[in-house]
Amino acid sequence: MGFQGFYGHKQIADELSASFARGTNAHGYLFIGPAGCGKKTLARLCAQALLCVRENGEKPCGQCRACKSFIAGTHPDLIEISPEKGKTAISITQIRDLINQHISLRPYEGDKRAVIITGTITPQAQNALLKTLEEPPKGNVIFITGQNTAQFLPTVLSRLRTYNLATADYEASILALTDKGIDRQKAALLSNVTDGNIGKAIELNESSVYWEMRDTALEILRPMDKTELAGLLNKLNGYFENAHMMLDIIETLLTDAQRSKANARIYMTDKQFEIERIAENFSTCDISALLDTVFQGRQRLSGMVNLQSPWQVVSERLLFKIVEVTKGWQK
Repeated sequence: MGFQGFYGHKQIADELSASFARGTNAHGYLFIGPAGCGKKTLARLCAQALLCVRENGEKPCGQCRACKSFIAGTHPDLIEISPEKGKTAISITQIRDLINQHISLRPYEGDKRAVIITGTITPQAQNALLKTLEEPPKGNVIFITGQNTAQFLPTVLSRLRTYNLATADYEASILALTDKGIDRQKAALLSNVTDGNIGKAIELNESSVYWEMRDTALEILRPMDKTELAGLLNKLNGYFENAHMMLDIIETLLTDAQRSKANARIYMTDKQFEIERIAENFSTCDISALLDTVFQGRQRLSGMVNLQSPWQVVSERLLFKIVEVTKGWQK
């Protein structure tokens, strides 16, 4: 078994696999990368390798009693924490409970314990974890995940071995998707659209609304006049729950139009004709102005919980900008 099922970051996986097989692993790890890049998957693989009781060969083996209880979710020395329900970050109380109720005690089975911490950690909670990271009780290994190093205190970063899981290798991403039963042509498209992010690609493959929204985005990215605004605005407003995804789709289509103008490879390869039409209908300056509007929309939505009202403003401004750059007010 080993780390063979972890796609897209072979060098990192090989290095970690070798260190856990030899027993030369660090006491603390930080896996950095965007949502869907596989950082939690890698943390769990490392945790399973740590707890695996196979004496020789690759770890995790997937067959020993420790691996079987790990896979079943019943291993007593696997501890996972994330923000409590309704909270946005891990609190200092959670970290103190983790230390007092688990890390400070001997492992329950064997001589190793794996601790996986996922989600934002408050600065106070990070400070509470510092001493444990510097001198962890024997056998404890801590795996932390985050989107970027800016989330962490310098004192925390200095005590962890950090791995950056950026975009996966294109072919590795396709292989991972085809192993999930997705045909190669669609896997290639998904890998393109998500820039190799396997988790996001799987999510999009299972989403019916994504492809519907893409059709809507193509519908609005064309010359239009002000008489069409009400109908299109009503249609866009219906996607408020997926507002961020809609902005991602529009940005990708506009970026593809720019790339088409430069005769570069586009991301949405199945919509080449439509993207060429966007490139014909909008000048480079027009596309830049629309991308700026998308960026401003993201800023407006940032940190919002209820997106319905702010999304109405964002979608209205986006449509007005399209009408403006295509001189639709004059029709």
